[in-house]
Amino acid sequence: MKNGRILTGIYGLDDLMDGGIRENTINLIYGGPGVGKTTFALQYSLFGLDRGEKVIYVSFEMSEKQIIRDSQDIGWGAIKKYIDAGILK
Repeated sequence: MKNGRILTGIYGLDDLMDGGIRENTINLIYGGPGVGKTTFALQYSLFGLDRGEKVIYVSFEMSEKQIIRDSQDIGWGAIKKYIDAGILK
């Protein structure tokens, strides 16, 4: 954390946001189909998991199986490890 901000772990975004997301805020990621909302959420979640944080990921459109498959397709195979360890729900 830097200056009351939480890093997203997404290349370039933290710099654009003056060091990340402001601490103790609620943030909405909004956009049409295919703009990268799911990729953003998964990358942010994996960044936290890699730092030892617990994560709850909620999707109203994708099953756990689809999320695992899509994550593995883009090289984020560790997601299954985190689910199996019980630190990603």
